[in-house]
Amino acid sequence: MLLRPASPLSGCGAARSVAGRPGRAAGRGVAATAARGRAQPAQPGEEQQQAQQQAQQQAQQQAQQQAQPQQQAPSRRRSRSGTASRSGGAAPPQPAARRRRATTASGGSGGNGSGGWPPPGSPAAVSADGGDEGVRGLVAGATVRFSDSPALRLRRRAMVAWEGRGPRRVLIVKKPGVPAAAAALADMAAWLQDRGLEVLVERGVAEAEFPRLPPFDAAGPPVDFAVTLGGDGTVLHLASLFAADAPLPPVILGFLTPFDVADRAAHLSRVLSAHRDPLFCTLRTRKRCTVLGPGGEALRVHHVLNECVVDRGAFPSSVFLEIYVDGALLTAAEADGLIVATPSGSTAYSMSAGGSMVAPSVPCTLLTPLSPHSLSFRPLILPETADVLVRLPSNSRCHARASFDGKHPVRIAKGGAVEFKSSLCPLPLINIGALDTDWIGGITDKARGARAAALGWNSTIRAKARRAAQTGLG
Repeated sequence: MLLRPASPLSGCGAARSVAGRPGRAAGRGVAATAARGRAQPAQPGEEQQQAQQQAQQQAQQQAQQQAQPQQQAPSRRRSRSGTASRSGGAAPPQPAARRRRATTASGGSGGNGSGGWPPPGSPAAVSADGGDEGVRGLVAGATVRFSDSPALRLRRRAMVAWEGRGPRRVLIVKKPGVPAAAAALADMAAWLQDRGLEVLVERGVAEAEFPRLPPFDAAGPPVDFAVTLGGDGTVLHLASLFAADAPLPPVILGFLTPFDVADRAAHLSRVLSAHRDPLFCTLRTRKRCTVLGPGGEALRVHHVLNECVVDRGAFPSSVFLEIYVDGALLTAAEADGLIVATPSGSTAYSMSAGGSMVAPSVPCTLLTPLSPHSLSFRPLILPETADVLVRLPSNSRCHARASFDGKHPVRIAKGGAVEFKSSLCPLPLINIGALDTDWIGGITDKARGARAAALGWNSTIRAKARRAAQTGLG
């Protein structure tokens, strides 16, 4: 599948380019200036000598600027590794790749205000080898360099078009125990097979209900797109079938979405013709959650579409948690737990705990506390590129528990932590309308009618009664 150049593309895999490609580095500008000075016609006498001296001075300044960060790197690493938390515990366990990362160039948390820029080991310094040497024209009178990793593309609203012959393999995931979903799957599979496509289902579904359909194997040949017949839980289940941080197939949602399963033939025809008429698509952010042991060792990794919850588990009292953002202590709080959610998860558990609703195209991470002991511990929205670490202090009264999209509960030992980074490859969801119109219709109940399970955001009792009378459901 091809994402059109005019549309947003998530950087899955190696970072080949970054925002602001037009500008080049000030260092390269100095070198170019020196080259131009040497390329000018020979000047008589003192003017020629002055031009040569100027070029030599500029080249020396450039070499000093490049060597300065390398000389200052050891002292900065020592100061970062020696930082302890204010809550009385030791510094959080951080993998080597995390310890190497600096945060800002202006002397902020984890940065160095006195050294050269960019700091060694920071994403900006690393990406400089790949060609991201600065952007001009974005800030008046200054060159801008980005400290966020160029591997994370933050645009989420896209249009997709098939490459080559188009799709050949389709995965259909249905909600178990629903006869209507089974009937829709049978009709949809027959329709797709008549058009030469191979239809796959989960192994359990193939063995119990559809023995003539081949089972899906994540390690086998990739599928071109997927269809879900169910609600939000079915979508989460589909996302869990792709455990690796690798490119995911586009997904069409059925039943509780703008795609009415009764119009499946029209919707599928539209998808199959995407090589001629591109489809609207939203790239849904996923979070890479790494469970760390007391010594900082990685124990397990999960990619979540909605949220990860770190709570007190079976312990009857509250749990004390330390929260770090980009290596700096944000806060230490006592609560029943903490939700780390994506924009897709903002209308799920996070919203029921008082978090804000966020459009899925907004690149961010939500921190929502569960019954905090401080009234001032309010929900927080962070940049998607921020690395979050939730740590259970070694002197905690109890262990904690973490769950991932409501599944895979794991015990967090004292001194352990959960580290959150943005997955490189999002989940592409195909939309009917452009931009965020499908999501807006879902929360306002405009697109799916009163019979759909929409949120009914900002709906008054009077408006609900009027809509029910209009649809004959009152």
